[in-house]
Amino acid sequence: MKVLAAIAGPISAKKKTNYIITIVKRLGAELIALHVLKNEKLTKRGDKALSFLSKACRKAKVKVKTVLKKTDVVTAIIQTAKEEKVDLIIMGADNRKVVSEWLSADVMKKTKIPAVVIPHEFKNKCKTLLF
Repeated sequence: MKVLAAIAGPISAKKKTNYIITIVKRLGAELIALHVLKNEKLTKRGDKALSFLSKACRKAKVKVKTVLKKTDVVTAIIQTAKEEKVDLIIMGADNRKVVSEWLSADVMKKTKIPAVVIPHEFKNKCKTLLF
């Protein structure tokens, strides 16, 4: 089983990592971590987000593959999900409610792959956290 997690940036990665790894580990899945670049100037930011999640996965003994793409977010998520043959998509909402709702709804409309949206208010207080 494979799970695709779309990561917005380093801050989002830090807030959502435990949630993502908990789901992936419970499913016995491999993680495909995706960051989408708005422009080339943000490559370091994307690398930092993917690196943080990748290190956490190794620590939790979760197999992870990182993907960095430059295109629009919805296209990148759907394209990567198809290429990697994932079984589940995880997306994180943020405090820009209109943007996150639009992205989530658009991805869900355009793919038959089940998707989970992590609320932007999610707190890392879950008792099942891995680290």
